[in-house]
Amino acid sequence: MSSDLIRDVTDATFEAEVLKAEGPVLVEFWADWKEQSKAMAPVLDDAAATHQGKLTVAKINIDDNQETPARHGVSSIPTLLLHLRG
Repeated sequence: MSSDLIRDVTDATFEAEVLKAEGPVLVEFWADWKEQSKAMAPVLDDAAATHQGKLTVAKINIDDNQETPARHGVSSIPTLLLHLRG
């Protein structure tokens, strides 16, 4: 579903991989059952490839990881959040 350039993050790794990242991180909150989430895959793949080394692209599955979306006020999916300097 996503390229090798896109990181899969979890509730357990979100702080280290997103909030404490040195550069900007674009995070998609997604679910496998949501067609719009699947439609975002090529867009995220392109962003990851185009901005490799300047932008980290990550995804977090909201079904498997419910704490992080709740903490960030995610109420619909897909939701994209851009974290700058953590």
